[in-house]
Amino acid sequence: MATHQEKARLTTSRQPAYKKPTLFIEVQLNEQTSDDFLFPNDIRREVHEWLEKSFHQVTVAQHLDAKSLLCYQSVRSLEITDYSHAKVYPDKTWHALTECDLDIAVYSLFDGRDEEYSASQPGDENSPHFNVTQLPHTALDGLWESLIFAEPIPQLQLRILTRMMRISKELHLNPAVICWHNLVLLYGPPGSGKTTLAQALAQKLSIRLSQAYSAIKLVEINSSTLLSKWFGESSKLVGKLFETISTICLDESLLTVVLIDEVESMAGSREKASQGNECSDAIRSTNELLQGLDRLRRHPNVIFIFTSNLIDNIDPAFVDRCRIKQYVGIPSVKCVYEIFRSVINELIRTNLVLFDSSDLDHTTSPLLHIKVSAPPQDESYGGAPETPTFIPEFEWVITHLSNRHSTAPWELQEIARLAEGLSGRTLRGLPMLAMTKYTMDEPCDLRDLLAALRKAIKEEGNVTGKSDGGPDKQKHAVGEEDLASADQLDKMSLSDDDFLTTSLFTL
Repeated sequence: MATHQEKARLTTSRQPAYKKPTLFIEVQLNEQTSDDFLFPNDIRREVHEWLEKSFHQVTVAQHLDAKSLLCYQSVRSLEITDYSHAKVYPDKTWHALTECDLDIAVYSLFDGRDEEYSASQPGDENSPHFNVTQLPHTALDGLWESLIFAEPIPQLQLRILTRMMRISKELHLNPAVICWHNLVLLYGPPGSGKTTLAQALAQKLSIRLSQAYSAIKLVEINSSTLLSKWFGESSKLVGKLFETISTICLDESLLTVVLIDEVESMAGSREKASQGNECSDAIRSTNELLQGLDRLRRHPNVIFIFTSNLIDNIDPAFVDRCRIKQYVGIPSVKCVYEIFRSVINELIRTNLVLFDSSDLDHTTSPLLHIKVSAPPQDESYGGAPETPTFIPEFEWVITHLSNRHSTAPWELQEIARLAEGLSGRTLRGLPMLAMTKYTMDEPCDLRDLLAALRKAIKEEGNVTGKSDGGPDKQKHAVGEEDLASADQLDKMSLSDDDFLTTSLFTL
């Protein structure tokens, strides 16, 4: 029999070794590099040694100067992008390199055109079409950084999907015990950024998992091609689509991310369809979709990301299969401000808008110079050699300009409150619309743009039925009216009491 010491030793040996948290580093290579003899593993090894030798600690979103690297001519950018144990986003903590594992992704962007495929033979009019994009792609570059949400939805979804894919690839789990579908459902009102989030996730996954897969492709399904005017054809098209995806997934070294927008057109509620005496073809299409997803469950190298504006119209069996269900809502006031800020700062960077920051000159806080920094000037934009001043972040404005309401940044946050309730898609288009519609020339002054933006928001609110201030403002206004009505009732009751008392004395 084993002694207590032997049992303790055996128990300890079975316990997994402590794993350090991971720092994720992204090394983007130039499109054309003169160091063709360098392979990604060589660059990864050199960057790893250079980081450990040159830095004691780093922080997320830190851009590092790679000029001291031997391969620096091949490197376009080098950035610390994420920390696996982050509890708050954005993560501004400094992390010691000795206490972290380094996950270094070395990649270059593809710039080829999207390829359009058909799931059946050429010439077949009733065939589902879809676009295939090799990732990471130049068309999606910068998309991740442009995402603005009140909650860290992108970061959390990336963390979940990355861990899910690595576990399913490295470990042989018993599918009879572990029930998992690589299905993500993003739902919410139109224009809230669901499709953009899905594309950005696919791009980021292609970088994060570049060592695990030899190639990553994004397959975007055109839902309209799955709806046929001929009875019984829609379900056949869905079946052909999944047959094609199954063929693609046979290559286990390839990761396929399938994006299907407005999935309610394919996965409509069968109960509602039967109650409404709708065509049975819609029910067959939903059945075919569910069966296709079940067949693909055995392929861990495929991820489905669905978006929907009408989740109540989706079949419950489909929703139940989606392991990740994420609501994406309308932007908050802070998000509205940051969306406007990102667009206007781009207009400032390209000299289409002039920002006279003289009212901020006496602000001595060094945060101003950090917060308003922008990407370096690109000669292709024809920018001026001097660096302009940019609009600072929302928190900085609230902290430092709360008693300076005449400044342009403070005015922008007031305008953001007027635009609350509008969709993210609408918000991104409003500054450019306002500039071209309500100003005369470019470059225009920032104050003129802000005045024009107020007009554009009011006009948009009249069209969409959202009055100034959005739903929260309306709610507060109703509350004030209710309080006024209550005061009037109190006065009326006092008057009635006085009248009753007077009447009694009269009697």
